[in-house]
Amino acid sequence: MKKGCFISFVVLLFLLIAAGIYVYKFHKEEFLNFGKKTLFSMIKSELEDEFENVRYSPQKDSLKILTFNFLEKLKNDNFEKRKTEIEELSKLIKETLEDKEITPDELSKIRKLIRNYEANEKNRN
Repeated sequence: MKKGCFISFVVLLFLLIAAGIYVYKFHKEEFLNFGKKTLFSMIKSELEDEFENVRYSPQKDSLKILTFNFLEKLKNDNFEKRKTEIEELSKLIKETLEDKEITPDELSKIRKLIRNYEANEKNRN
């Protein structure tokens, strides 16, 4: 490799690393917000598809509203802090929607879980 090629390569590599650090330091939030919006829209559309397969009942409507309201609140929170809560809730909702019917007991469990998360969030602040 010639000296000129090597020096050009090192300079170009340095510039790329510097640009990456600059973007990370000053524009990280823009990328995170975009990713967060995309993730929540995907979750919402998947949930809507799942709810389509469930038989109609008042519990279905209640669970749908409860879940989507909770998701809207999560958009504003720090996703990393609430990750375990989201995983627990999604597991419980999957189990509930598996049999294509929502019982009042299942709805009350989910409602309790969400209230517990909201109470914990208020206590943190």
